[in-house]
Amino acid sequence: MRVRAACVLVAVLACVHLLLSMTAARELLDANAAVEDATAVMATQRRLDAQISELRTVIGDATRRVERGAPVSPATWSAINAELDKPARSGRPVWMALRAEESTTADQLEGAVTRFDRTARRLVAAARGKGAHDALMPEFLASLRAAEAASLEARARVAAHAEASAAANARSTRWWAGLAMSLAAAALLVTVACALWLQRRVTTPLRRLAATLERMNVDRGAIVVADAERADEVGALARGVLSFYRATAEREEALDMLRHLARHDPLTGLPNRRHMDEQLAHALAAAAADGGSVALLWLDLDGFKAVNDGFGHAVGDAVLRDTAAALREVCGKEALIGRMGGDEFAVVQAGRAQPGAARELAGRLLAAATRRADGAPAAVGLSVGVALYPQDATDEARLRHLADVALYRAKHDGRGCVRLAGARPPEAIGRPAAA
Repeated sequence: MRVRAACVLVAVLACVHLLLSMTAARELLDANAAVEDATAVMATQRRLDAQISELRTVIGDATRRVERGAPVSPATWSAINAELDKPARSGRPVWMALRAEESTTADQLEGAVTRFDRTARRLVAAARGKGAHDALMPEFLASLRAAEAASLEARARVAAHAEASAAANARSTRWWAGLAMSLAAAALLVTVACALWLQRRVTTPLRRLAATLERMNVDRGAIVVADAERADEVGALARGVLSFYRATAEREEALDMLRHLARHDPLTGLPNRRHMDEQLAHALAAAAADGGSVALLWLDLDGFKAVNDGFGHAVGDAVLRDTAAALREVCGKEALIGRMGGDEFAVVQAGRAQPGAARELAGRLLAAATRRADGAPAAVGLSVGVALYPQDATDEARLRHLADVALYRAKHDGRGCVRLAGARPPEAIGRPAAA
């Protein structure tokens, strides 16, 4: 009678264990679905960033041709207008996905993209009509930076929301799984009480499974689950633990990818604008604390638009990857280089004597880009603008602005050269290339 009661109790516990295991599996599937949704939104976000970057390049090239008095074909203007329609279409799924959880961020992104679209169209219309488009350029650049900043913030929000959701689901999954394991252990202990021989068949494997579960909490490497090949209930439990571990590992890998995508450029693997802004802020804070100097170098490829248009985006992407690798090799551990969008890069150099170190590094970067240009399908060079903390500016925004102004001066002076923000007259490094 007691054996029969024990068997009934074991059966009940087994049913409850099965129900709890199904609940834990559903929680895990929900967490994985949230990560997959966030990954899809991030892919759409990258497409939106690429379209905004492309618009910056083509509009900038067209307006510079207008400033030089060079003709711009109607086909080019039509192509620019067609490109202007893309960001709104690409951005709509992003802010719709964000609106459920981050309505403020979604509204900011939608507003920033809308303002950029409106300002860009006004600038294109003024340039095409040979109007006073110079007056609209500051507003266009401001709307461009606002759209890029809103896009980066949206990407970070998506990654943070996915990580928080996955973490909450993971905690719930672990709780349900722990309860299920407790009930399974109770059922097996009752079984042991019914027959002593079950001690050898059940208790030892359960201890191995418990040790495996403990290792899963601290070790993300390969886990070997013993007894998974058994054909009995213990084998089924071991296989369930193995499946749970594999699903958890896959989710962690997806989260790691999301964290990486939120802080790195997918094409070159370099830190993106958001990551570089964080590193610049940290470098300035450290320099302010210990009285050091920081150099901000703003880089832009010369002739990249011709390569991209003449040989296609695949070749353009290859040039960007190769150039980024060459510049990163020059920087080494001395400085941090990141891609700020399009064909623009930035370098943060801290802990060095300035301006000498910045001059020397800029010269090596220029030489590396020139060597890279020899292997490109068309001429690709480099222009560099440099601003120093605290010599030129004592705050982050002003430092970026001065580096951008110095880069513009390098472009204006013939490209293929370096200009320092604080030099009066502008100090040059490198030989200006032919316009």
